[in-house]
Amino acid sequence: MNAQRHSRIRIRAQIWRAGLALCALGSLSGTLLAQTAAPALPPAEWLGRLFFTQEERFAIEQARSHADRTTKPANPAPLPRLDGVVLAPRERRGAWIGGRFVADGSELGGWRLNVYRNGIVLTNTQGESYPVPVGAQLPIAP
Repeated sequence: MNAQRHSRIRIRAQIWRAGLALCALGSLSGTLLAQTAAPALPPAEWLGRLFFTQEERFAIEQARSHADRTTKPANPAPLPRLDGVVLAPRERRGAWIGGRFVADGSELGGWRLNVYRNGIVLTNTQGESYPVPVGAQLPIAP
C-alpha cells in the first residue's frame, strides 16, 4: 500500500510540474506576443494630448485643422513611355508611345519624331535632338 501511495504522489507531482511549466510557457508566449503585436507609435501619439499644456493642445489642434484644410497638389500625369518601334518593311514605320501608335516623321507635342532601330529621336524647331531608347520615358508630354 505504501508503494502505491508513493507512486500516486509522484504522478501528481509530475502533473503539477507539467501544469506549472505550461502556465509559465503560456505567460511567456503571451508576453512576447503582446510585445511584438503592440503598435510602434511614438509616445506622444500614443498618449494623445494627455501631458500637454492648454497652449500646446491648442497648437496641436490648430496644426491638425490646418493640415486638413490644405489641399494636396494634384499629381501631374506621368510622362509617356516609349514601348517599342516598328521598322518592318511591309508595315508603316513608327513607334508605340504610351500605348498609342505614332507614325515616323509626325509631330508630337511640338517635336518631330524620327524612328530608328534602338529607339526614337525627338527634334525640336531649333534643331536640338534628343535620343530616347526603347523602354524610357519621353521628356515631353504628347
